[in-house]
Amino acid sequence: MKKIIEAIVILVVVVVAIYWAANFLFLNKLGPRSKAAGETVDIIYDPTSAAPTANQDFTITAKIKPSVDVTLRGYYIAIPFNKSIIKVKSIAYKVGVTSADLGNTTADISTINQNGLLEINGEVANGIGQIIPVTTTGTDLVTITFTALATTGTSFQADAKMYLISSDGTITETGITAVPKFDINGGGTLVTAINCIPFTDTFSVAGLNNFWSPASTDASSSSMIVATGSANLMLKGKQGSVNTFYLTDTKTVKGDFIVEVLLKNLIASSDANLQLNLTPVAPSASNNSIRIVRIAGNQVISAFNNLGTGTAVAQASSGNLGISQTTPIKVKIERTGTKVNTYYDMQTGQGYTLLKTFDNVPDVESKVSISTSSFESTYPNVTSVIDDFALNCTTATTTTTNTNTNTNTNTNTAVTGNVKVTLKLKFQGIGKKPADSQNSMVVKVSLKKEGTTTKVDSQGTFTADVSGVWTGTVGFNIADISGKWLAYVKGPQHLQKKACDSAPTETKAGTYSCANGNITLAIGDHTTVEHSFNFTGITLLVGDLDQSGVVDSVDLGLVKNNLGKKDAAILAKSDLNRDGVVDTQDFSLILAALSVRTDEQ
Repeated sequence: MKKIIEAIVILVVVVVAIYWAANFLFLNKLGPRSKAAGETVDIIYDPTSAAPTANQDFTITAKIKPSVDVTLRGYYIAIPFNKSIIKVKSIAYKVGVTSADLGNTTADISTINQNGLLEINGEVANGIGQIIPVTTTGTDLVTITFTALATTGTSFQADAKMYLISSDGTITETGITAVPKFDINGGGTLVTAINCIPFTDTFSVAGLNNFWSPASTDASSSSMIVATGSANLMLKGKQGSVNTFYLTDTKTVKGDFIVEVLLKNLIASSDANLQLNLTPVAPSASNNSIRIVRIAGNQVISAFNNLGTGTAVAQASSGNLGISQTTPIKVKIERTGTKVNTYYDMQTGQGYTLLKTFDNVPDVESKVSISTSSFESTYPNVTSVIDDFALNCTTATTTTTNTNTNTNTNTNTAVTGNVKVTLKLKFQGIGKKPADSQNSMVVKVSLKKEGTTTKVDSQGTFTADVSGVWTGTVGFNIADISGKWLAYVKGPQHLQKKACDSAPTETKAGTYSCANGNITLAIGDHTTVEHSFNFTGITLLVGDLDQSGVVDSVDLGLVKNNLGKKDAAILAKSDLNRDGVVDTQDFSLILAALSVRTDEQ
């Protein structure tokens, strides 16, 4: 009997050991993979401060410090700094590798120091991530060497987020609980952003992203709840109460930028608002705040330009849009210099409508916020829902005339139409000529006259040269070519990009954005300058694999489920950088696309 019991015990131990080993080796399900509620992920610096002399180098290491073991797939750290006091000398990634076309490396030193912004973007390129254990000292992520240009004190505070693999194998974006400031020579004015730091929130994860900071006039009657892929802002029973959610101080904006949000609904009996706000950090009689307001009952979108005293000095209204309280409307504030444009989009496929342009708006540091308010005497409950928030940083550029006469000399006899346009394009992740079997793609190109809503669609076949520049010719039949035009370009695996000029430029991939068309067309030979669009100064972002107009879980799955495959049919859909295999580089590109998400309209 004793031997039987011993045999049973041994058998149980062996079975458990085999089960554990199988899970570990083949499914990796026993390893820590996600960040659960109540757990934290911090960034710490080693050392915690520095005191260099003028022209002396100093090195700091940014470390990740979770409260429980997590599995890291990727990470992003943006470090704004005072470029007149310090400069970046070198960058060394300690976990994983640099995400191609996304993260800064030592090769980008000139641009980094010109902008005063270092963007670390790394990935663990094995498809399963790297376990980051709990330690008292943290795990090294990246080491950065700076050079002090003076002994003046300065401080910076980074913006960071991590991409963690959850227990079901999906990847989630996780904000950092705490990022301390770093003091140099005793510290000084805190640098939190140069112009702005891009940020998106699709509210796809339960719980409020810690980049939002509530500021309700009556916290007991207000709440913001993230559920089912959107955020619900609620007010209960208080006349005159306002429920506001600001982006935190690390995400103030200055300079040129675009901020958008979907106002999904505003449910109230009559006098209530749901609005997107741009408010100066230091309001004054000369500093303006801009608001785009959805007004319940009237079903209109209004734009306000308020002085710091609260006086509305200019406003515009869409008029009654004939919509219900549950009809979604997207709104946008776009700043270029001292000009601020406000827009609304009815989500009918026609794109944005200009609501109001405000001129001479002072370029001061401002906060972005979303708020809902009630002014009804009957104290009703107000419920509003928002989604798809995006803050994008842009650089104002002077419109230039394309002087590049090196057009495509291979006339394509299949191209028809009275207007023929040759385009040169640059696609994200493709930095060289692909193999002949993959060196061809059909690209959709549309033209739209400024002030109209109808696009003229066409498409053409494009091929790449040795530097990864894709060239093709597209024909259009257009009766009236007068006026200024917008161009829209969409590759077979890519998000649609809108261009207002024939030679647009950007300083960082994917940041170019524009409003008003400035392209001139002419009828005739496509080798003329007017018909040559040089779009190589901007990058067409990859991600919309199923051409639905949005980057979502379907697109993510087309890459994730085909990792390691080389079949021609699969490569045509899932090989984003066209290197002949679906691998972690493609996976990194699709992850980055989730922060952009939709076609430009």
